[in-house]
Amino acid sequence: KKEKANKKKKDGAKSEEEAENEKSEEEKEEEEEEKEVDESSYAIIGHSNESVEKAKSAIAKLLASLLQESDLPILNKITEAEEKKLADLAKNGKCEALISPDKKSIMLKGYADNVKIAERDFWKFFASFQAQECVMPTFWAPQEDVLVLVDIPAGTTEHSGVQLRFHETMDAKANPITRLQRVQNTRLWRKYAFEIETLRTKLGRDPNQLDLFHGTSKNNPKEIFGGLENGFDMRYC
Repeated sequence: KKEKANKKKKDGAKSEEEAENEKSEEEKEEEEEEKEVDESSYAIIGHSNESVEKAKSAIAKLLASLLQESDLPILNKITEAEEKKLADLAKNGKCEALISPDKKSIMLKGYADNVKIAERDFWKFFASFQAQECVMPTFWAPQEDVLVLVDIPAGTTEHSGVQLRFHETMDAKANPITRLQRVQNTRLWRKYAFEIETLRTKLGRDPNQLDLFHGTSKNNPKEIFGGLENGFDMRYC
């Protein structure tokens, strides 16, 4: 009985060990499958070394034409942890990220589609800094919600300024202003402030800005300005 028990115990231990080995092998296979390989290999077969070399040169030029570089300004001081986060974002986007020695810009290198995706992720990351530091316009009314409408009384400087600009291109008698409201969207303002600062850094000066009017046709204006994320909804123009 003792011998059978010992044998059973050994067999059980052996089965557990085999299961553990099989499990680790499966895990290794899964890890290998999860690894994405950016590089591709190809074989060139030709009638001569010269034709093969020409084909290699043509393929190299084609691959080089697909590569793109994008230089993004870094508007805020970043820590080592944030540098690592940027590197991870680039890696996830299958791009190479090179931060300048002064840490004021970052160069993205990779295939055009990958760089475009990485740029989007980087801007979101940078915008998180701007959102923390952005200050709302001092003339805005206090608000708790992301989006509020504030009536602008006739006779005020703000009302007169909008009215003057509006009637530069629209007949005042045929198109009188019956009501004027300010759209206070804190989320949209943060995005606007971030883009202005980005352009200021790139240009080395204040960017040009224009006041434009957005038509509503017969749609309810709320359908246009009510988008918390993107602001004006161009589908309802």
